Amino acid sequence: MIKKPHLLGQETELAIRFEPQDGVEHPGNKVIFEYLAAAIKSLVKTRPGKRNFIQDQFFTENGGAVYYEHHPQSLRKGLIEFATPECGSAHELILYQRAQEALLAKAVPIAQSMLATEGVNGTLSLIKNSRDFEGNTYGCQENYDSTMAKGRRLLGLRLGLMAYLPLSLLTKLIYITALIPFVFIVFVAKVCLELIAVVANQIAERLPGEDNVMRRLSRWAQRFDLEASDTEEHLLRLEYGMFYPLFWLSYKPLIMLYNRMAFVEVRQAVEAFIISRIVFTGAGSLLPDNRFIISEKSLSITSFLRRSIHRTDKPLFDCGNLIKEYELSVWELFLLRLSPIWSLTQSEQRLQVSFSDSNRCQFAEFLKIGLTHLMVRMANDGALRDAPRFADPVAALRAISQDLSLNESVTLKDGRQLSAMQIQAWYLEQAKSYLQTLTQPPMEYHELLRLWQETLERLAHDPLKLIGRIDWVTKRYLLETSGADLDYWARKKIDLRYHELATGYYETLAAKQLTLDFFNVEEIDEAMTQPSSPDRVRLRSRLIKSVALKDQYMTVSWSQVKLGRWRPRLIVLDDYRRSERPPADQDHLV
Repeated sequence: MIKKPHLLGQETELAIRFEPQDGVEHPGNKVIFEYLAAAIKSLVKTRPGKRNFIQDQFFTENGGAVYYEHHPQSLRKGLIEFATPECGSAHELILYQRAQEALLAKAVPIAQSMLATEGVNGTLSLIKNSRDFEGNTYGCQENYDSTMAKGRRLLGLRLGLMAYLPLSLLTKLIYITALIPFVFIVFVAKVCLELIAVVANQIAERLPGEDNVMRRLSRWAQRFDLEASDTEEHLLRLEYGMFYPLFWLSYKPLIMLYNRMAFVEVRQAVEAFIISRIVFTGAGSLLPDNRFIISEKSLSITSFLRRSIHRTDKPLFDCGNLIKEYELSVWELFLLRLSPIWSLTQSEQRLQVSFSDSNRCQFAEFLKIGLTHLMVRMANDGALRDAPRFADPVAALRAISQDLSLNESVTLKDGRQLSAMQIQAWYLEQAKSYLQTLTQPPMEYHELLRLWQETLERLAHDPLKLIGRIDWVTKRYLLETSGADLDYWARKKIDLRYHELATGYYETLAAKQLTLDFFNVEEIDEAMTQPSSPDRVRLRSRLIKSVALKDQYMTVSWSQVKLGRWRPRLIVLDDYRRSERPPADQDHLV
């Protein structure tokens, strides 16, 4: 059996901005997403994903996925999120990141035209950033294959997950039992409101007066008989409010278990790197007091690890992906499928870094993904046992983000004072030593270290040489040159417009060849329809594209594909990470 490769991927949230023409009402982001989804489906082949809680999801033919990301209490104000397919290297991931962005950029004018045919005229755009006008934060999350735990810690984690199964199953049964009458009551209430509105309106037509009792009753019923999207939002709010204690009971023990047992050594080893890397990964942000900070997302981070399911909880490292997979695997137990829950007890899982600015500069994103991937591998191999750790990681992050000189020191747990640049230099030296221990290190690692060292030297002596390569340096230069005499709101528009897909200021710089782009148009177009290199992605893509399965019902997830509606055939994708080719008995499916 071939050793499983270290796969990586990235999920990116983009703000939806729609400026309606005069007299046109904003339809809500959920409606806009539906038109964007239709536009994407007109450009590439897609298949629906498994309904992930309340997310709308579908997979594209290159193996990636598209979601509508929102909180249950704000359905109309959601974001569009895309996830790259799993990739085998940072270079490949950046290619598929660009391919997903190019696909969305092509979909925007199509969706705008489709909206216009429905009388919803306006200008539609997507913003790849991490912080909006109101201070709301979003952005991207990075995922890296990593050793979750070893030895006693892994045993304890397995025992904890198994011990929690009865309670998790019980909460699911309670939810189902309570949800059925809830749905029935809502359905009956809606039918009754529609009936009242119709009957009252008919009676009102026969009564004298324009504002009689029956007409008022009809208006009352119609007001509560909301449009479908509004009804869905109100129902989601009601459902979330009713079942929040149950959700808390389901998730809180898992949060505590994963925080204590999963990725402990890895998080400790890469903590200081993740925080200090903003010197080259930060996207920059202009604050209302006209201060400029290095990282857009830094002000939103509230904790080192996830503490709750509340939307204001923004950690550096997240276990939410593991919790979702655990919850979905428990639902599979009702169908007597044991493999999903068993896969979550394996030592290799997906480490999620939730603190990550959205980059427009390909160079910055390449360094971010490639070097973090290398650090995770080094941590798994025990090469970062003496890594520095901050006395207060959240406070250190905010201090570094506000230090444009890059020289201010922060306090470590052992009492030392080091700057972000010194911490990065320490990790650089460790990486050089680590590569010397490898028999055949990937060439990408050598390239990353060369670019890393060059970038740190330029940041220290001449940051302007990094315009078009580092986002915060580029954006700061634009604000200081083009927006020097403008007020805050005009400068903030420059800030946000920098991130706009296809038509933003980054594209303006790229058109003038002031950025460093890794790929040409042909390579990006090909990546929109062709899968990345891992076998599981290739199989997923083949199934999505399959002409033989065109008329067969199919749902797709990252780990499996289901064929058929009532007695589905299950194709597990996880196993293909361990082999060079999918088994021959699957070939007839595609």
